[in-house]
Amino acid sequence: IPVFLTACVTNNQIGEHSRDLFQKYETKYEWVTLLEDDVIAFGKPSKAIPNEPTDSIVVAGNKYSYLINKGGADFIQLISQLNPEYIRINRELDFYSPQLNSNKFNGTLKFSYAPPNGILSPKEQTLFKKYGIAPCDCSKSEQLDHLFSLDIAGTIYPKVENATDLKALSHPYKVRIRYYDHSGGNVKLSAREKLAKLPLLPLTMSIDIIEFPFKTLGIIYQP
Repeated sequence: IPVFLTACVTNNQIGEHSRDLFQKYETKYEWVTLLEDDVIAFGKPSKAIPNEPTDSIVVAGNKYSYLINKGGADFIQLISQLNPEYIRINRELDFYSPQLNSNKFNGTLKFSYAPPNGILSPKEQTLFKKYGIAPCDCSKSEQLDHLFSLDIAGTIYPKVENATDLKALSHPYKVRIRYYDHSGGNVKLSAREKLAKLPLLPLTMSIDIIEFPFKTLGIIYQP
């Protein structure tokens, strides 16, 4: 005797199952790139900027300006007392956004200082200690005895007004700002797609910069 099984399904249940086809619960723990930019110059503001230290350093990009208000001045003071021939700045400037829509960033400035014998003199050791420079806490692929890092923080501003007047860098430098996404929930788009649509919020004030003097340019415009 054939047996027929029947079941009742409510409209409510059908609706729930349909929605499940188009969304899912996701938990994200990943670094997401919010912004990538090419550096066109390094310098200092040509005039005081409200609420910013007068010794701030500006990394001028094609899209935005990255004003370093913590750590940048120490770095310039340090390298002005070292032999510029031994310094190489990491051309990949990786910074991090503390919040999704923040115009603030932080990170480390990596650079190498490699005297011919590979040993810092007592004077150099004193200078590094004075400015809080430490051996770089880097990945194994980057780990070198002469690689150092300095903690920095800053604010994103619009592109400098005098960008066309600045001397082109001899080698490309890149800025990347990332955000650590650790959210969870039902989503229709991936976290990366959603974050890509959320703009950073630079301040509306325009700035221009004065490029570093020749001694520092000898490091920035390195062969």
